[in-house]
Amino acid sequence: MYKNKLILTMLTFILTFSAQSAQAYIGPGAAVAFLGYAFGPVIAIVVSVGLILAWIGRMVWRKFKRTTETPEK
Repeated sequence: MYKNKLILTMLTFILTFSAQSAQAYIGPGAAVAFLGYAFGPVIAIVVSVGLILAWIGRMVWRKFKRTTETPEK
């Protein structure tokens, strides 16, 4: 039992550390996925801050527009 386990461990060690590097083509899909993963949260934060600023600007514009209107009698 011990001998089989030792042989299996040695064989695993030899096969693991004697592997050649893989020369595989990944393709552009991985880069696009990485860009979406990396810039997605940044874009979400920028859009949310922009929407909040636009909402505040709209409120200020309404307030400014109300104070400049003169009631007609």
